[in-house]
Amino acid sequence: TASFDVVIGQPVTTVDHRMYGDLEYTRSSGHGDLVLRLTGDHYGYVGKYPYFYPDPAAAEPQAILGLNDDRADTTWWGVEARGRLKRETYGRYLSDLEIGGGAEARRATGRQFNADVVSAVSEVSFDRTDRVDRAAIFGHASARALDHFIGFVAGRGDYYPDGVGVVFNPQLGIVVDGGDHGRIRASLSRGHRAPNLYEQFYGSGFQGIATPKLEAEKSETREVSIEHYVSSHLRLLIVGFQQDVANIVGLSTDDEFDSVFANLGSVHSHGIEAELEGRWDKLRLRASYARTKARNDTGAPPNSPESLINLTLVVPFAGDRGLVGVESWYVNERLSFGGTTLEPYFMTNV
Repeated sequence: TASFDVVIGQPVTTVDHRMYGDLEYTRSSGHGDLVLRLTGDHYGYVGKYPYFYPDPAAAEPQAILGLNDDRADTTWWGVEARGRLKRETYGRYLSDLEIGGGAEARRATGRQFNADVVSAVSEVSFDRTDRVDRAAIFGHASARALDHFIGFVAGRGDYYPDGVGVVFNPQLGIVVDGGDHGRIRASLSRGHRAPNLYEQFYGSGFQGIATPKLEAEKSETREVSIEHYVSSHLRLLIVGFQQDVANIVGLSTDDEFDSVFANLGSVHSHGIEAELEGRWDKLRLRASYARTKARNDTGAPPNSPESLINLTLVVPFAGDRGLVGVESWYVNERLSFGGTTLEPYFMTNV
């Protein structure tokens, strides 16, 4: 059987093309900078697939060769302006002040087309053009206090006029800087991912299936980390985190068993990771262990092992004229997408 069940021995033609451009203006000074940017991107695809079709002109049922004409084109445009102001000191206790902000607007336009061409007659299955617009404003501020404390706060608001509406995501955190001894960080952030053009309109453009209204994926992450320099060559990092992700977009089936994109639920995860890194001239060593527990609405999600171990070693040879690296991974047991349990495995790359 040929790919996509096409007729064996007949040519299959596929053409992909890509064009993009980026124009940027930057102006910097000792007190800050200004950036203006214009971007454009285009991707196109054309596929011609041979199939046997019923001959519409024949008196008796018989098959003739035809082509399935499949096309997709998407164009993105974007404009962005952002600026930043810096100040070395402010008063007696504040230093390294920075404040910034900006705005952006983006538009994505996509066309999906499919038709069967038999005896020079084209029967269009679907032909539609959809558009997604987005506008956003964002800003951030940070400062150092009493030489050892760094605070930062940021925010971003996105507006999707024909989609999920207004979404605002804040971020804040604090760093205790211990200099040569290390540092402690704590942060809280929220994020989102709006459905892309393909997810938002795939179902409604395919055989007339209506795509349900999709909500934006939303996440909230809390993280605390401790970084300590054990010696001039060794660094220890310990990170604890907790993350919640809601409204996950994925492919599902409706009541008619047709494939459509939908919000499938949420995932909660928490864990801890420890990493030890060593550097001696050109010799590099890194070892890490991560323990994570993830749960979705029905239990453990697929492909989410609770334990991961990594060991990486880079050693110079031939009088430092070359380097050889060895990387080993251990992955604990996990569920497959089919619901079975996959055994743990160990892998080494050189």
